Amino acid sequence: MAQVSPLMLARFTRLPRRSADTWQGGVLRMPMWVDGPDGTPYRPWGGVWVSLETGLANAKLTESNEGDGTLALEALLELGFKFARTRPAAIQVADKALGEQIARALGDPELAVTVDPRLDELKAMVERMAVEANGEPHPAALDAEGVTVERMRAFAAAARDFYVAAPWRHLSDEDLIHVEAPRVGKAFRHVTVQDTIPPTASTPVERAQDLAYRAMDARGRRRIQLAGKALELSADCADAYVLLAEDSADLGQARDLYAQGVAAGERVLGPTTFDEGAGHFWADVRTRPYMRARFGLARCLEDLGQRDGALTHYRDLLRLNHNDNQAVRYVFLNALLLTGRDDEADALLRQFADEPTALWQYGWALRAFRREGDCPASRQRLRAAFRSNRHLPGYLAGDSEWTGPAPASYAMGSREEAVVCVDELGEAWKATPGALEWLATHAPASKRRKRHRR
Repeated sequence: MAQVSPLMLARFTRLPRRSADTWQGGVLRMPMWVDGPDGTPYRPWGGVWVSLETGLANAKLTESNEGDGTLALEALLELGFKFARTRPAAIQVADKALGEQIARALGDPELAVTVDPRLDELKAMVERMAVEANGEPHPAALDAEGVTVERMRAFAAAARDFYVAAPWRHLSDEDLIHVEAPRVGKAFRHVTVQDTIPPTASTPVERAQDLAYRAMDARGRRRIQLAGKALELSADCADAYVLLAEDSADLGQARDLYAQGVAAGERVLGPTTFDEGAGHFWADVRTRPYMRARFGLARCLEDLGQRDGALTHYRDLLRLNHNDNQAVRYVFLNALLLTGRDDEADALLRQFADEPTALWQYGWALRAFRREGDCPASRQRLRAAFRSNRHLPGYLAGDSEWTGPAPASYAMGSREEAVVCVDELGEAWKATPGALEWLATHAPASKRRKRHRR
């Protein structure tokens, strides 16, 4: 078992114990698929625990190809710290060795460890998680009447041969295929290659948009091919321009493609939509390709050093969509601070005053320091920022390093959130004279290191 912070273990042992509470848990494959760093789907390992007395539960996932006792221990500690605020009198695990590892790590002689191969409550909780993530489970293939292993094997072999033959390369929806088989229903005696355009799309723009949606789910060359076909169907497909811009390595070319997408979206929506939909634009699904293109254009302009032009787009995106489903406010705040528009940054912070994320808390702290320097008010803002994410100072200062790909998602308070915050707000912190030194002076980790040296 890898090392877990002794401070965390000590904190856990100081939590009050619920004398009647037993936690069931362990490490298992989670019942959902997620995209890996290279885009390949996989089922993650998770450390999962559930309290038999309170029903509180916690799951901690890992990107590693295998789970271990450390993952189970970290998930158990999180359940105690974040949710239960207590520790159990006993734990139940399916693997005796895992239970012994956790007991040794916790160093709690009063903790009872029992082995239950079934762990019914844990399995029920994981099944509920699967339903929430994937909907009601479909019946297993062999559950259907008349389905046998031999028939499934024959079907798989036929599917393999069909894929190798790749008839779609040689046939179109004009070709009628006659199926010869010992027993086949009348409805399946003749088939044809499915047309690539769903029949529900009635206009060229709608058909092009359907292709663009398919392109979003594709990878590599296929993604670009579908985007190109979408533009062949309609030059007004904004999302197709967005896809091509995202694939372009040339910022100037990407800017031009995004701009074409914005113009295409304006043509499709018309002036009435802009007048009547302002404020809740994103609620109309038809506006989203335009919004994606305009946000992409703004970010591209900023990368090209045309920050004033980017600010104009950021302002208008928030005017059109007050809820900011695209998270424009984060890059907008950074750009305002970098250009010295601190009063406008104040207004933006107040507009989303209830924002709980670390980026917003560190934004409040930085703005307070820029306005008032090191004072009680700015230190209060900084303490609130530390509470929201304790990892961020290390990444801002360069003491911590993120070696993996850019996080696609994050949990609040996590290292992944810290990496995203540095990417979105780090420039403003580094550009503010004295800000990083002020941050390092008051960071809790720095204080602990100083006490340790004494």
